[in-house]
Amino acid sequence: MNRSSSDASTDALVQELGSHASLRPAASFTEQEAPHVLAVSEQALLLRVSQARRLLNRSRARIYEMCATGELESIRDGRSILIPPDALYAWIMRKRKQGRRR
Repeated sequence: MNRSSSDASTDALVQELGSHASLRPAASFTEQEAPHVLAVSEQALLLRVSQARRLLNRSRARIYEMCATGELESIRDGRSILIPPDALYAWIMRKRKQGRRR
């Protein structure tokens, strides 16, 4: 069986995050389950822009724009921008609701 490049990139991200991540397809979770899709241990309470970018499949520039406009909650620590994992779920849920209204 051939694995797609997206499967390989997901596996690479899970490996990069170590035991901090447990991913499954977005379509398979409900609004109540959303905060539990990516199980984050106490060691990884905040994500870097590069991690959020890969998880949301968005460009680095788009993630920075989303943080700057408040579309995606973020925390500034010095020059670093850090993103709480639950902010990713909140963004996904807002987008899913917007998609249902169309």
